[in-house]
Amino acid sequence: MSPSKKHAYSHAAKLVNYDGATGVFIWLKREGSDPKTRQFNTRFSGKECGCDNGKGYSSIKIRIDGELFTLAAHTLVWLIAYGEMPVYDIDHIDGNRSNNKIDNLRAVTKALNCRNAKMLKSNTSGVTGVTLDKSTGKWRARTKVDKVMHSLGSFDDIRNAENAIKLFRAKHGFTDRHGQK
Repeated sequence: MSPSKKHAYSHAAKLVNYDGATGVFIWLKREGSDPKTRQFNTRFSGKECGCDNGKGYSSIKIRIDGELFTLAAHTLVWLIAYGEMPVYDIDHIDGNRSNNKIDNLRAVTKALNCRNAKMLKSNTSGVTGVTLDKSTGKWRARTKVDKVMHSLGSFDDIRNAENAIKLFRAKHGFTDRHGQK
């Protein structure tokens, strides 16, 4: 992250009030009597801030010295709650990208964050990690752990392939909601 973006997060933390129980940000009243400050206070002060970034995450936009910054709300939460920028990815434990309650967020490595991922839209079997091998008519169970692909076998029944995947993932630190819709 660029130094200017880090500065934007620090600056934004001073402009909002964050409620950790609800995950909601409220714009604070700004000091000053110039027209732009008065206009901001009239339109936004005391109101909820943040919007969907198009991918389900909440973001907050601020302008500093004419430059517009779009900030990830969950990263701003971490800064406000813990006083420092996160070193790792911020994972939404329940999978809801807009739920920024502090007890729903955890800092994890990218590898652990991936072990709490929802099902990809491109999935055709309805079970993450299970595909139909059209040449054999069997269900193949495969999954990656730490960039290593693990083949768990081929199965006549999709439920047996699903069980094999779930058992394997349970032993390797995947969450129960991993691969769910």
